[in-house]
Amino acid sequence: MFKYICRTNNIASRSFNIFRCNSNSSSSSLNFSYFNNNISLNNGLTIKNQYFATTTTTTTTTKTTEVNKPKRRPKKNIEEIDEEFIDLGFDDDKFESIVSNDDSNNPQPINSAVKDILGHEIVNPISRERKKLQSLIKETSNLIKQLNKPVPSDPSRWSKEDQVDYLEYIFDKLDFFSMEDWYRLTVKKISDNQGDGLLRQNHQSAALCVINNFPEYKWDITKFARSQANFWQHKAHQRLLLNQVLETAGLDPADPYNWYQVTFNHINAFPQLGKLLRHSYNNDLALYLNNIYRFDSYGNYQGNNNNNNNIPIFQHDRLHHSWRELKIHEIEVFGQSIGITELDQWYDITSNQLNQFYANHPQYHSLIRSLVFIYPDHPWDPTRFKFRTEAQNERKAKRKLKYQQQKTNQIE
Repeated sequence: MFKYICRTNNIASRSFNIFRCNSNSSSSSLNFSYFNNNISLNNGLTIKNQYFATTTTTTTTTKTTEVNKPKRRPKKNIEEIDEEFIDLGFDDDKFESIVSNDDSNNPQPINSAVKDILGHEIVNPISRERKKLQSLIKETSNLIKQLNKPVPSDPSRWSKEDQVDYLEYIFDKLDFFSMEDWYRLTVKKISDNQGDGLLRQNHQSAALCVINNFPEYKWDITKFARSQANFWQHKAHQRLLLNQVLETAGLDPADPYNWYQVTFNHINAFPQLGKLLRHSYNNDLALYLNNIYRFDSYGNYQGNNNNNNNIPIFQHDRLHHSWRELKIHEIEVFGQSIGITELDQWYDITSNQLNQFYANHPQYHSLIRSLVFIYPDHPWDPTRFKFRTEAQNERKAKRKLKYQQQKTNQIE
């Protein structure tokens, strides 16, 4: 019987939470009705949310007596509860008919359901049979809540099969339709659906939960970052990004020293990596790689370079060589497009031409610094650049106009 309850999930969504209350004199009656997860009693007590259904009752006396709380009954397993329900007349067919005919828009009093099963109403509020039925319903509700969990909460018990089963469960729960929908999965969505154990198994990363369990699909790590804040602070995500850069360049990610073959064009195709280099490592690729490769693919620290021979050590000169060649090529091509044939002619570049250069090469943030980096032997004078003079004159004109406006306002 309980296997059917858990499979249909009807009872789990309308669990009975019965609380023991005081009873009045022997002439009073106690009726209660249920709707969703709420049970209403005739004495005005409502369990959860609000009072969905009401019943009428009459009381002849106002004297009340307090019922002593009984000793807590030991928890029963599902077989024992199943047998007691059968003793009360709950067979599979009758229970299935009540569950399938349940209409959430029309609350059904539980006394009516009991009458359909037992063949008679239970009127006495302190009768042994009713108390037994209430206790069984409460125990069943708690048991079903545990059985409805898709996988165990203990991370040591999350096998590979359990993880895949959970992801298939949450795939339907979140109304996903294709593999591309996995990019919208977040840590909060997993945690809200009893998946904390899965997160602990995958280093608190929703992306790793998906990638590790569906490795046959070609994932784009950059798409996971669209729905998660602070995504790139996770070292494992940065390692996945580095692997994707190597794969895009046609290189094997298993060999870190393939980074010596990576050019600036390959890195420029991933603005996320360029942003990490600029903001945290001052565009020093060797420093960045030496730091990230101290962590494994799951973000676990592997130690210093001195005591772990498996950690690669990258040399600055070998990495920056390809960058300098590419920058020289890009600067020369742009210079030829605006008629520059000598280095001193870069001083005559205008603001409009500079904006055109930045539009075509967003990876550059300072043309002057790039020229000094590419041609370090040339005696550059930053004050001679025409676009700097134009910018200074423009700022002076704005300040002068603002001063005149303030002076006019004071006179008025």
